[in-house]
Amino acid sequence: MKLPSRTFAFLLLGTILATLLSLLSACFCNEKDIFAWLVSVRNPTLDWLMIGLTELGTAWTGIPLAIYLLVKKRYRHLLFMLTGFLMMSLTVQLLKHAFNAPRPSVLFDELLSQYEHHPVHLHKWKGFPSGHSATALFMAWAYSTAMGRVPVLVFATIALLIGISRVYLFQHTVSDVAGGMFIALVCVLITDMVMHVKKDED
Repeated sequence: MKLPSRTFAFLLLGTILATLLSLLSACFCNEKDIFAWLVSVRNPTLDWLMIGLTELGTAWTGIPLAIYLLVKKRYRHLLFMLTGFLMMSLTVQLLKHAFNAPRPSVLFDELLSQYEHHPVHLHKWKGFPSGHSATALFMAWAYSTAMGRVPVLVFATIALLIGISRVYLFQHTVSDVAGGMFIALVCVLITDMVMHVKKDED
């Protein structure tokens, strides 16, 4: 079975981004150095920009897409998107509870002392994988396949920026973000394959 060109491009681009993040975390620099640099460039404007971006990594961003698919009477497409999203969400939550990994607020708490106040509530555990990053990349694919006129790169870039916002806000490490993206890519592949197998059978 051949994958649609947009899905193939999305999977290729997403894999490259997630791999680069993994290499950044594992090989090229210490995660603590990344967070120290983020503290040094922090400012109120950037804080609010990153808070806005991180909100795009929630399930609520799927509501406009669901409405669009309903209006277009693309019920089958919507059903597969919802099923794939639920599969991804369940996988993320199972891994979060299995690993119970510490978040940056625990790993690099000494860096937080440089903040007079932090712009968001900081979680301490269940860091791996990043649910926002997984949601952002899955939703990017969902929007990309539903709205074919918009370049894949646009949606993938937004997903990457949401992942970066999670690191900037001290909610996840780079490896957490990469892990979330890899999970999203696997779920995208499974969802797309099942969707087109069913379509071929019909």
